[in-house]
Amino acid sequence: MVESLIASVVLAVAVVGIAGTIAASYQQAKDQVSVAEATQLARQLMEEISARPFEVPASSPSNAVGWSGGNPNRSIYDDISDYHGYADNSANITTQAGIVQAFGTAGPYDRSVTVTAGPVPQGHTAPAIDFKQVRVTVTRPRGPAVVISKVFTRSNLAN
Repeated sequence: MVESLIASVVLAVAVVGIAGTIAASYQQAKDQVSVAEATQLARQLMEEISARPFEVPASSPSNAVGWSGGNPNRSIYDDISDYHGYADNSANITTQAGIVQAFGTAGPYDRSVTVTAGPVPQGHTAPAIDFKQVRVTVTRPRGPAVVISKVFTRSNLAN
């Protein structure tokens, strides 16, 4: 009887140890999914912004008002600055075509975009207005945010 009791205690300690390892492994896998989903969301939005011209083309019939001007319709944004201040969350992520989609299993995620003039890369003498830095930030429910940053420039710079 005593031997059975000792065996039960040893077995219980082993099960608790294994359960802790399994729980930690599960949490790490969930965090990896969260980082992957947040990165995917950031890249998607940065690719959309990258498809826009640096500034409003001369051939454009009008300068569309961007997000900060109250226009949520990204399909008519005509330059990268129109995305400044843009924000959404995974409960209602809207595609460029205006379709609202739920996203992610580890969310919710909040996305935001900041477009600023400059910085001028080292070795360039062009003014800061010839450069724009776009930062897409995706805030995860737990852990650090995922940030993607890209510098855009006018295509006619000489140096």
